[in-house]
Amino acid sequence: MIVPGFTFVASISAIVYTGAVPVLAEIDRTFNLDPDDVKAKISPRTKAIMAVHMMGNPARLEELRRVADINNLYLIEDCCQAFGAAYRGRPIGSIGHVGAFSFNIYKTITSGDGGMIITDDEELYRRAFAFHDQGHSPLRTGVEIGRRPFLGLDFRCTELQAAVLLAQLRKLPTLIDRLQTSKRHFKAAISDLPGLEFREVLDPEEEVATILTVILPDANVAAKIAAELDSKVVAEAGWHVYNNMEHLLEQRMPTPLSCSFSCPHYAEAGGSMQYGKGMLPRTDDLLARSINISIGVSDAGLGSAFGVTINDDLDVVAERADTFRRVASSYLI
Repeated sequence: MIVPGFTFVASISAIVYTGAVPVLAEIDRTFNLDPDDVKAKISPRTKAIMAVHMMGNPARLEELRRVADINNLYLIEDCCQAFGAAYRGRPIGSIGHVGAFSFNIYKTITSGDGGMIITDDEELYRRAFAFHDQGHSPLRTGVEIGRRPFLGLDFRCTELQAAVLLAQLRKLPTLIDRLQTSKRHFKAAISDLPGLEFREVLDPEEEVATILTVILPDANVAAKIAAELDSKVVAEAGWHVYNNMEHLLEQRMPTPLSCSFSCPHYAEAGGSMQYGKGMLPRTDDLLARSINISIGVSDAGLGSAFGVTINDDLDVVAERADTFRRVASSYLI
């Protein structure tokens, strides 16, 4: 399965624990999958593409869906960081074959943890339901015997979490409006800094990022600015960057067999995957030159230690933007 080299490690872990092998691909200036590199990474063993809507910004779904359809592949949307976003008027998660969402504390809305998946494919829905509820069928009314398709696990949401989510859903339009308003003001206050660019956002009215990503002329300048802000460049953003995923790079698994990487069926099909730092040079360059500014929550895992929160008013936004401007202007000449 093809997945971007810039994503939370859970996206990759999910692939591995199905028995599949993650194939890392480059990102573009949306900080999402580069459709051209996806095309280059497709092999006879490829079964699916995972489009991760990183940091609330939808990926190029039209192009990725076209690539998937031409090659008879599943398109899975990882919407965990982008609940409430849309792509050309359609809610994300509804364009691929499956959409996956997260509700942990760093997301647009939260129930503390957990998530959900959506699909319009009845068979995929029934299989997903069975996997999340010990093999049971949807809407069962009693104890089932003889009709369960396979052994499942227990990933059920509690009723308390569901109640919290219902309350959060009612707040979603207000939350998105606050995020987008704060971003517009922060961006306007620093947009004239020489050499500073912003990541590509396909539609500012449809993204739900909790951060504002800026791109600097070179890695050295970015590192110095980040250090003065007590933050860090995106390349150092923990397990969101493949270079920092030592357990992936070394293919560490909990059992000696190390499936999926060394499964006989993979080797017999001609598969052999090796990972290493620097294997995605365009991704590495972009992340080393970028800084994330917090707009919703401060997520050290994404390098957004500097910025504002969803509860800050526009006066605080202006103050923090002025701080960024003062620090950055001493390096951007």
